[in-house]
Amino acid sequence: MFTEQINKSIECLRYNGYFITAGLTTQELNAAEECYNITFPADYKAFLSVGMPLYRHDFTDWRNLSAEYVEYIKFKMYDCTIDGVLYAVRKLDGWPESWGKRPDEMEGRLALARKKIKENPLFIPIKSNRYLSLSPAESGNPVYSIHEGDDVVCYGENLWDYFIKSNDADGDGDGYGHADAIYNLTTMLEPFPKYNTFVYHSINNFFYQNQRYYDECGNYLPGGEAVAQ
Repeated sequence: MFTEQINKSIECLRYNGYFITAGLTTQELNAAEECYNITFPADYKAFLSVGMPLYRHDFTDWRNLSAEYVEYIKFKMYDCTIDGVLYAVRKLDGWPESWGKRPDEMEGRLALARKKIKENPLFIPIKSNRYLSLSPAESGNPVYSIHEGDDVVCYGENLWDYFIKSNDADGDGDGYGHADAIYNLTTMLEPFPKYNTFVYHSINNFFYQNQRYYDECGNYLPGGEAVAQ
């Protein structure tokens, strides 16, 4: 499964100078999932089982389970991504059923939201400030650039889209070109959505599981997904 996408992604990463280490074993994958209390999406898990990219401190090293490194990655998972979700709780009345009864007071809601998100992260960092969403599906979830919690840009419709287009310096779609030459993909043509806040993802994908829709400014869209895109 995902063989063609994995091979293409690894090929373009190597072309752009990234070192690919040996793939993670089943035991290593399980250890990382247990350590961070996450479940890797099927596509990312398949990719990691074939090879894990490393480049300076950019890519997450899921083999490194030292206390200091784990604390750093958990900081990225939680502290660097939570602001947008708290905005949804505070301003847009968001509250997933899985969190149980919603406290009456806002401070109680925010405190419980922080606790739930810390227990079950919504995103995992895959490279620098690039995050793979853990929802809404088991695979095929988007990749976001998340800066200071609520400055968000979608960098790929899915993992493979991200690997290819984020390394495509000449813009021809083949994934070959120097990676450092392109970091801001907001100037590229669609299908990259130009989200500039956390609201669209945190509400549509997490709180309402694509049952209700809001635009990137938090405005309710009664027409549904077609209007939201």
